[in-house]
Amino acid sequence: RERRRERLQRRLEAARRLAERAAQETVDDTERLGLRRGALLAASSDAGTFAGVVVLLLQIGAGVARGVLLTGAARPPAAPQVPRFRDEWLLLHSQACALTAAPSLSAELPFFAEEGMSKSAAQRLRSHLSGVGEPLVLRRGSVEWRTTRLVESVRLGEWSVATWTPDDIRWWLDRASGASGEDARCLDAAVW
Repeated sequence: RERRRERLQRRLEAARRLAERAAQETVDDTERLGLRRGALLAASSDAGTFAGVVVLLLQIGAGVARGVLLTGAARPPAAPQVPRFRDEWLLLHSQACALTAAPSLSAELPFFAEEGMSKSAAQRLRSHLSGVGEPLVLRRGSVEWRTTRLVESVRLGEWSVATWTPDDIRWWLDRASGASGEDARCLDAAVW
């Protein structure tokens, strides 16, 4: 009985070390590929429901990566997809008095995402913050991947990674905050 317990302990310890090693490899892979908070992902034309979509990464960890849709489909796909679509509203802004406790998405300037809101809550927050005069962009939809799946997708060319400069962020916020109709479609094409 004691031997069985010791064998089980050794197996559990080996499994824990293996899981830690795999998590560290995933973190190393994300760094090598440039996958970090604030990076842009562009889906290839082969990406099914997400073809042509541009995503701003909001979170990347050993287990989960999550981002907001900047362009493309604003409605959930009909069938389960990888990445998984989350039907929520987000408000992107550059106000230094950000409500979120999360750090800026850019090291060079304030750029924040208020996440996980209903449409009415996001609209109320936009109305509340609009008096400051800074651009505010309301977006519907975020996506979530297992980080290992996102790393694999980038390696396969299903998604490309890019970074934004502070000038790019300011340009996008200014235009996206006032874009509608044809302007919004032109803006979608210009993001990438």
